[in-house]
Amino acid sequence: MTGEAGSGKTSLVAEFARLSQEQTKDLTVVIGHSDPQTGLVDAYLPFREVMGQLTGDFEGKQALGMITEENVSRLRKMLSLSGKALVEVGPDLIGVFVPGVGLVAKLGKFAAEKASWLDKLEQLIEKRQET
Repeated sequence: MTGEAGSGKTSLVAEFARLSQEQTKDLTVVIGHSDPQTGLVDAYLPFREVMGQLTGDFEGKQALGMITEENVSRLRKMLSLSGKALVEVGPDLIGVFVPGVGLVAKLGKFAAEKASWLDKLEQLIEKRQET
């Protein structure tokens, strides 16, 4: 979505997400923003934000009112699936689009028990730090 600053883009997307989640109880929403001033510096910012939310970095967006408590709850429930998918399907994203250092702590905080994919994640991060 594009438009002039202050034209209501964020409010429109937030309201659409809220209404959609009311109608679909298992819908989880992740949102990434782009900034025309930093877009040339970090063209991947929206993707980084989306990946961050899927891997436990949602408190800041919640504090700013960009995502609801209900959506945070849904993101927490998805966290183990997101972490597992990241390790099994997208390990090259770790350290590039998802910060690896704090990832284990974030995912471990929300994981009820340590799963085999979390062990693999720790090994991937250790291997990357050695190189």
